[in-house]
Amino acid sequence: MTTPSLEPMTMPTPIESFLLHFHARHPGHSHRVIGRAPLAGFDSPYERIAGVAVSALRAASAPPDGLLVELACGDGYLLERILREGIPPARCVGVDMSDAELGAARARPALAGVPLLCERAQELSLASNSAACMVSHGSFNVMCDLEQVVAEVARVLRPGGLLVWTMLDGPWPGSPNAFPLFLRLFDATHDRATRDVPVLADRRTRTRTGIESLFCPRTGFEELTIEEAEVSLDDSPEGVWSRLRWFYEMATWTEAEVEDTRARFLAAADSMRQADGTIPCRMIHRQVSCRRAHGELRP
Repeated sequence: MTTPSLEPMTMPTPIESFLLHFHARHPGHSHRVIGRAPLAGFDSPYERIAGVAVSALRAASAPPDGLLVELACGDGYLLERILREGIPPARCVGVDMSDAELGAARARPALAGVPLLCERAQELSLASNSAACMVSHGSFNVMCDLEQVVAEVARVLRPGGLLVWTMLDGPWPGSPNAFPLFLRLFDATHDRATRDVPVLADRRTRTRTGIESLFCPRTGFEELTIEEAEVSLDDSPEGVWSRLRWFYEMATWTEAEVEDTRARFLAAADSMRQADGTIPCRMIHRQVSCRRAHGELRP
């Protein structure tokens, strides 16, 4: 790994400025939403991606020193989960553009010895061909200049190295489901025309065609796999609300708007209670994996 550059980070884009401001106030918000959300036989999406990353790192035995890099590592929740599997801290690297998130990560005793770099995914100081595996949980789809991010990932990954990234995307088909209810109430309150909120998600990450255009032989990748699974946020009505309340855009709402939407959600969701007192709330969890193709990258 190269020594991190001391040059100032490129001026943040409007999206990055919005996200930096949000994460400065709410470090670690991601795992509050789905840190304990069952998914396809796993206790959470974090357990699933951690297992894939650890398997990839252990399989990278020639040479055995390839790094595991997490892009947008946040407060280190996933890195700590990975380290529990016996991966040496020196083989892991966390990257995030938020000082606040990295401060929370550095406060985790388990991450002592893990390099934590305050950098943009578009401008990594990591050496070329240094990573055996790169992961990004729930953040890749909101990164700016995705073509440049993909190019940097291709540069840092060694040939045959694995990239895995995940995102949440929309309600899981079927009924009943409290998430469509939440979306209706959200849309009724969130008038984009009157709010200073940039469009956060790159729509290409929401379709197979878009994902295939980003990760293909032309961009240095092969063996693309896209998997979708049902993630459960089932909880009491108040518990479900407390998770969904972390939508980025809602940070621009007034307290009155938040409280009014909460009251309407709880009133409508009460009729959806199951026998155990919870309400069903199911979302699509998308996991994308691909490998760095062998051969030289095209300029």
